[in-house]
Amino acid sequence: MTNPYRVPKRAVVADVLLTAGGPMQLRFFLSEVAETHDGPERPSDFLGRSNRFLPAYDPSDESVMILRRDAILVLTVSEAEERPADEEAGMPGPAEAPGGMVEAVLSTGASLHGELRYQMPEGQQRLQDFLNTTDPFLMLLSDGKVRFVNKAHVVRIRMVG
Repeated sequence: MTNPYRVPKRAVVADVLLTAGGPMQLRFFLSEVAETHDGPERPSDFLGRSNRFLPAYDPSDESVMILRRDAILVLTVSEAEERPADEEAGMPGPAEAPGGMVEAVLSTGASLHGELRYQMPEGQQRLQDFLNTTDPFLMLLSDGKVRFVNKAHVVRIRMVG
């Protein structure tokens, strides 16, 4: 018998680096239906929720833990996020989005390199404009992986090469 109150979820494996402790491999459970767009919930949707605490499953000891979203420095997944060009009216599609290769230095001193693409309204497409949005994470593409970097822990960022 199916529970009518159960929301279908799909597991996404992620490498997580927190402000304290070493790296962990955890599973997050994303909804099959996103709240703000057509299709399934994406990792960026999960991280962009207003929730201050997020549930995760640790397969190493088969436990559920609750993570403070602000304590996540970097969350890395292997699945790319596809966004239709018309998802947000007036926004360029990912292929036309501004951005490029960046170096981001975190509060820990770690330096991350990757491709940064973002969608912003015309006239507000500078890197500074994007960094000042309320989105808590920026997305870096590198080596076939997607890294979600907590903007609160970015000390400096610059365009490179």
